[in-house]
Amino acid sequence: MSLFALASLKGAPGTTTLACLVAATWPLDRRVVVAECDPWGGDLAARFELSTTRGCLSLATAARRDPDSVVADPHVQRLPGGLEVLVGGSSSEMTLAQSVTRANVNQAVVTIARSLDLVADLGRLAAPYEECGQLLREAQAVGVLIGPDEASVAHVVDQRELLIDLCGERISLMIVGRGACRPRDVESMTGIRVSAEIPNDPAAAAVASGTSSGARRLARSVLVKSARRIADSFASFDNSSSSRTDRKAGRDMQGSQSDRTSNAQRVDEPNVTSTTSRTNQAIPNGQGPPTTLKVLP
Repeated sequence: MSLFALASLKGAPGTTTLACLVAATWPLDRRVVVAECDPWGGDLAARFELSTTRGCLSLATAARRDPDSVVADPHVQRLPGGLEVLVGGSSSEMTLAQSVTRANVNQAVVTIARSLDLVADLGRLAAPYEECGQLLREAQAVGVLIGPDEASVAHVVDQRELLIDLCGERISLMIVGRGACRPRDVESMTGIRVSAEIPNDPAAAAVASGTSSGARRLARSVLVKSARRIADSFASFDNSSSSRTDRKAGRDMQGSQSDRTSNAQRVDEPNVTSTTSRTNQAIPNGQGPPTTLKVLP
């Protein structure tokens, strides 16, 4: 199975939203869990009235006691439509959780990713990335969300060496919104490949956040289409490509998907979260197994 990471460098470009929507459009024949690994996590728990004591914190506690046999099931909760999540906890909650550290959480997440597909929401990265360095090193693919403006690109340029040192060619940029900096400009300035352009669909985002109704609207939205392309790209990786001895296979597969993922429409996306009821969506022939979309009714 595989570990995939999504993060941002500046602002709040919708990392949690994208992580949930990517998982919600995952192939039906593969189990996927969203792990809220953001040090300032807890968004999903707050939005959907879930317990923060059951999730990443309880998983890390269990892994400390018995690291070799830790499993996800006792710690997973479900969003209203069935999407499985490991909710995050705040730094203060971690302090109270029997000395559980962020390193405990990260190691536990890496462990369970050996038995299922896991999309890790790392939130906003803060150099030198001590909070999530292990996840960046272990992830099969890392997508960093940035804005299409010069200030956002400058942050990537400033941290490029550190990002490349941790992730190598497994890292790519995902541009959120249409602005002054086009994908080719971003690639030229940063030296990092742009693998996706995330569309802005306020109506669909409102449904995904639970503030509006309209399951069909979300299912047909450009936002979901973009998430599906990213999910297809992530899920296409062969398990062997995550091996430390064979990164090349993963890089080749990642490269082969870039044209398809970069065709997504562009626009800004608010930082909201996804969920709910199950609708099967067929994928055109040759693009892999069917996927499922969990949307609000």
